[in-house]
Amino acid sequence: MEETGDPEDLAVACGVWDDFRKHAVREGWFAPNGAEAATLYLHMASVLRKIPGKLLREIQRSARPQKKGAYEDLHFLFPERLYERACALDPHSEAFSQWMEWATWQSAWQGRHVAEAWHKICPRDMEPILYLMEATEKSGSFHTALIYLGKAEQIDSIHPGVRKARWRLLGRSAMGHIQKKKLNLADEKLAAMAALPQAQQGDRRALLAAVRYLASAVRGDVAEAAECRTEIERLLESRCAAAILIATVAAASKRSALDKPGPVEKLGAADRAALPAAIARTGGLVEEMQLKLQIPWGWMVEAAKQFPRSRESLDTGQLGTLSEAALFAGHPELAYSASAAGLERGGPTEGRFLLLRARSLPEWQGERRAACAAAAAEFARRERDVELLREAVGWLGGLGFEGFSITADEGDEVLQKEKAAPAFPTGTREGPDYRDVLTNKLCQCPDCRRARGEALEPDEPCFDDEDFPEALEIPPDMPPEIAAMLIEETRQAVRNGESLDEFLARVTGGPPGGKRKEGRRK
Repeated sequence: MEETGDPEDLAVACGVWDDFRKHAVREGWFAPNGAEAATLYLHMASVLRKIPGKLLREIQRSARPQKKGAYEDLHFLFPERLYERACALDPHSEAFSQWMEWATWQSAWQGRHVAEAWHKICPRDMEPILYLMEATEKSGSFHTALIYLGKAEQIDSIHPGVRKARWRLLGRSAMGHIQKKKLNLADEKLAAMAALPQAQQGDRRALLAAVRYLASAVRGDVAEAAECRTEIERLLESRCAAAILIATVAAASKRSALDKPGPVEKLGAADRAALPAAIARTGGLVEEMQLKLQIPWGWMVEAAKQFPRSRESLDTGQLGTLSEAALFAGHPELAYSASAAGLERGGPTEGRFLLLRARSLPEWQGERRAACAAAAAEFARRERDVELLREAVGWLGGLGFEGFSITADEGDEVLQKEKAAPAFPTGTREGPDYRDVLTNKLCQCPDCRRARGEALEPDEPCFDDEDFPEALEIPPDMPPEIAAMLIEETRQAVRNGESLDEFLARVTGGPPGGKRKEGRRK
């Protein structure tokens, strides 16, 4: 059943595995609450993860007893129950890791719940501590995040994620204190940042000076603020980069009114020409602080004009940062151009630039966006880039292409076509066509097609699963089990967009004189 890959077969396979577990316990093969049962639960959960989320929810709903008061234990259809049982019976790091990987795809709350349970049982494991540290940081609880960081440093102080986190958390905490005008606490965090070894690396001194500038401005110390600004401009070698950095730190501290970049018309020719490089350099600096660049729209428009003359001077990291900044500012044309320059460079960053290409395409190019994101996911699997894979798959789900994937050869085809399309699409220049890649891979039910933005015919049927049985007239002399099977088969036909002839051929085993389709349960 697993080898067919059919979602319904996968669900049935889990039920069969659970039957096997019950009989194995009954016959004394293994204990009901031992490692063997936990192993089976983990396997069933891994099988369910192959079923698209929306379809799995439909299977769960249809499997529930129809009669009120009836009870049936359907834990084998719910990954969260399977993971919970497995980790309760045999709590080890690998089991918790699988559970948390699944939970983080569902919601931030579920991910945090699993991480807390994991940390409680295995306090020396680094993965849940880092997850909880980042989760509390995102919620603005920097004090709690620093506590988790302290635990992580006791376990492995040279871990890359740990070393980067102290710089970031101290900086974000200082900005939070500036927001609340707790300047003494902000000064303490700034002193701790300055004492870190990485404070003297790269452009980090400019970031430190920017936070000091803001604290001085809030304090009303004009002279110190002017001195800090001069230092930022010297370190970044650009007045524009300094202005962008200060505006970004001010926005993160909820003090945007203190300092805003001036209109682009007041910039000199040299400053305008350097805008793409200034945005890229500043973006790389604040990215590790997890801040969003604050760039005036006029500056972004000018950067797009200047980009063709400066693109060769930017490395792949700067091109990616520039594309991200353009997307955040609402300038997809510049984001597209930067992704084109990045794709030209080749190498291990191709997957990242394919996702940037997908995000920069206009909404009316839904199929092309999905093909680029799916190709990005395929390249992420090759490079074992978990973060990129999560972004690409999540973005596909947001487009209404949940569970969509392509082969390695199809990914290479998408890459070559996108490399050959450096110009932003318009009404007369649409770019590559991926209908051959997407054909027969997408669910054609009205709900999925609507989620992908496809137009439906006015008379196209659309049933609500909750009210579906009432939409059919069941003959009074039909046995209940046959009626239930007919309803489910009809529901499946609607989801797949089958015609009446196709539906009748499937449920009756094929047209007269035709061959019955092999490998398919009727």
